[in-house]
Amino acid sequence: MSDCTYRYQIKLFVEEKRYSGGYPDGVEPINENLEFKAYVGDLYYTLQCVDDGALVASQVFETIDTDEKEFTLTLDNIPNGRYELTVWGNVDNVDYLARLPYTLHTNEVEASDIYLASKIVDLNEGEIQDISIGMRRLKGKLYIELADLPPHFDKVTKTVSNIHSVVSDDVIYSGETKVSKSFPLDGQYSTVAIETLLAPTVSGKRSLLSLSFHHKETGQELQMDSPLEVVVKKNEITYLKIGYKSPEGKLEVWLFVDGKWQLINKLDIKRI
Repeated sequence: MSDCTYRYQIKLFVEEKRYSGGYPDGVEPINENLEFKAYVGDLYYTLQCVDDGALVASQVFETIDTDEKEFTLTLDNIPNGRYELTVWGNVDNVDYLARLPYTLHTNEVEASDIYLASKIVDLNEGEIQDISIGMRRLKGKLYIELADLPPHFDKVTKTVSNIHSVVSDDVIYSGETKVSKSFPLDGQYSTVAIETLLAPTVSGKRSLLSLSFHHKETGQELQMDSPLEVVVKKNEITYLKIGYKSPEGKLEVWLFVDGKWQLINKLDIKRI
């Protein structure tokens, strides 16, 4: 590399704001015209020499304070050369990035809506460059609308298995884990929406979704008698509508696909 140094500015933008696919009636799509920080609230970047992998620069931005739709990275005193620029957004713990691959669901918790951008850049003094890099989402989302729930249910717990646990900085997923998340129910609403951010389903498998309901009067846990198969994809939302049918005590399961709801299963619930 040359000893010449120069200042470079690289513009970051959020490439994936709205999840791909359609949206059911009553579900508001994500606004795509907001400022950068509405989608990505913190950043961590590294600049590594392509030839030997040496770390040339890195920085953490714990908060994004600009109201612009782009964020500008300024690179000072960088010798001429070819580099790999990697930028992470919405990272739960920067320390985890020192031990790549990055853990997406530490302790089987949902965690954040993480973003990543990576690009090979040639930095040469005196060359006017317009470098712009789009940040892309690493997780998908499982959205469930629960309808006609009995008022004696005060909590629902959703568990999804067979999802990837880690991802590399070149977006290669590996490992396997599950995620559990509980949602309070106050009994005042017949319909409630529960959402969870999830890593993609493990390749060659289907994720298994289990729901359990807590009975506030008896303290019992009631669970679907068999799990549902779902597929979680990067930057996509999987929509389910699950309705409780009384007096049968069954759950009707509907999947939103090709712009319409389709009944895919009817399940009993049982005591755990």
